[in-house]
Amino acid sequence: MGLTTTAFIVSIQSTVAWNKRGVATATNMFMRNVGSTIGAALLGGILNSRLLSYLSSKGVDEELSLDSATTLLESSERSGLTAESRGLLQQGLEFALHDVYLVVFGFALLSFVLILFLPKNEKAESK
Repeated sequence: MGLTTTAFIVSIQSTVAWNKRGVATATNMFMRNVGSTIGAALLGGILNSRLLSYLSSKGVDEELSLDSATTLLESSERSGLTAESRGLLQQGLEFALHDVYLVVFGFALLSFVLILFLPKNEKAESK
């Protein structure tokens, strides 16, 4: 999204009247912030849910948890895990991240489709 920020702002500003540009720009920025917040929570929830599901399917949900995944990601604490635990957590994170990337891909496709419906060649009213 970062590369498209300027393009979206220009397209939004070019479709509204001069006296509405501030509101349109502020609304765009506000909705980006809300979307980022909800997106981070949604994708984090998916990651946690899928990781717990993976650990349960392997029968190690009693020994390993989401805190164990945090331990895996901390290089100073990683050595406290057994090789088997490290392997299971790495596979679990791979499994969970795959689903997160699929959801992000779905959002990208939806965004692309919605962009196709943006008005084209419309001039803003000059009031």
